[in-house]
Amino acid sequence: MMHRLTSFLFVIMLIGGSYPSVHAQNQTDASITGQGSLSFGLGIPTGDFNENTNNLGYGGNVYIGAEFPNSPVGVGIDFSVFAFGRNTRKAPFSETIPGVRVDVITTNTIVQPHLVLRLQPREGLVRPYAEGLFGFKYLFTDTRVQDERREDETIASSRNFDDFALSAGGAAGVHIRVAQGNPGSEQNSFRAIYLKLGLQYMWGREAEYLDISDGYNPDNPQVRQSNTTMLIPMIGVSFQF
Repeated sequence: MMHRLTSFLFVIMLIGGSYPSVHAQNQTDASITGQGSLSFGLGIPTGDFNENTNNLGYGGNVYIGAEFPNSPVGVGIDFSVFAFGRNTRKAPFSETIPGVRVDVITTNTIVQPHLVLRLQPREGLVRPYAEGLFGFKYLFTDTRVQDERREDETIASSRNFDDFALSAGGAAGVHIRVAQGNPGSEQNSFRAIYLKLGLQYMWGREAEYLDISDGYNPDNPQVRQSNTTMLIPMIGVSFQF
C-alpha cells in the first residue's frame, strides 16, 4: 500500500511540477523561498502503543522551512503537539473544606519536534511533497485542579510523569493552491496560499507513560511501556513567501 502511494505521489509530483509559468519559475527559482504551514491532525497510535492507550490523539502541527534555489529540495522544522488521553473527576477542595468541589483533570500529551528534509516542486497548482523527519518525542502527564464554574481558571497544577524517545519517520501529501499572492506589492508578501493534505508515519522508540484511564493515583501510578509509533493524518493551510 505504501509503495503504491509513493509511486502515485511521485507521478503527480512530476505532473504538478511540469506546468508552472515561465515568468513564475524565473521569479522564484533564482532565490530562496520560505514556506510555513498550520495543520490540525489526528495521532493514531499503532501496535503496543495503541493497546496501552486505546485513545486517538488530537492536536496541531506547525512547519517552517526554506526552499533552495533551482531545486525541489527544502529543509525545515516540524513541531506538533497531541493530547492522547484525558481523565476528569470531581473532588473536594480539601479535607477541611469538603463542601467546595473542584475539577481534577489529568492529561497525557506528546510533543514532537523534528528536523525535515522535503522534496517538492517549487511551483504549480498542485504541489505534492515527500519528506523525511528525525527528532524526538517528549511524553508527559499533567494534573491540574480547576475551578468547577470557571473552566479557564487553574488553581494548581503538577507534572506527574515524563519521558523521552527518539523519533523518525516519513510523510507524503499535497498542497493545492487556493490563492496566488504578489510578493512585490505593498499589500501582501506571500507568493501563494495552499490547502495542505498530508500523512505522517512517525516511528518512536520505547518510552514509559502513564495509563490515566482511571485517573492518576500517586500511590499507585499505572506505568506502561511500549513503542511510541503513530500514524498522523492532517489537514491545514500552507503559505509560500
